[in-house]
Amino acid sequence: VQTVVEHFGRIDLLVNNAGTQVWAPLLELSEADWDLVIDTNLKGCFLCTQAAARQMRQQGGGGIINIGSGCNKVPFPELVSYTASKGGIEMLTKVSALELGPFGIRVNCVAPGAIEVERTKLERADYAGTWSRITPLRRIGTPADIGQTVVLLASPEASFITGQTVG
Repeated sequence: VQTVVEHFGRIDLLVNNAGTQVWAPLLELSEADWDLVIDTNLKGCFLCTQAAARQMRQQGGGGIINIGSGCNKVPFPELVSYTASKGGIEMLTKVSALELGPFGIRVNCVAPGAIEVERTKLERADYAGTWSRITPLRRIGTPADIGQTVVLLASPEASFITGQTVG
């Protein structure tokens, strides 16, 4: 945040998009793997939100968009730490919106389902074929699909939207 402010004079938008996951059943997940996922996905989102919001409060407003997951609301077997972290991001979004709204800071969450990126391609040999069958549009999403939602939420057209999850 400090580097952005030094270079641009302010920070208008933060997109929290870090994420990792560990596939393991609840009873076999190690504490180290739990910590890795929670620290990356949830704690990282909290710390970045806090740092950016402190600056945004001083400058009179801004926007924060957290990238969640379909796991925000739907538990996924063998992804206990990931599901817990993404559910936590949804609640962090809601609380942050309540507390930061009076400072002109909007906070929202984008919670996509099956998105094909390098990480997800490693999950299954035919990631697109596996997941597109069960999505409403019968296709998986792309980073560009999510990017357009982020652009909308960051825009003046969404100036009254805060505390929401778009999934």
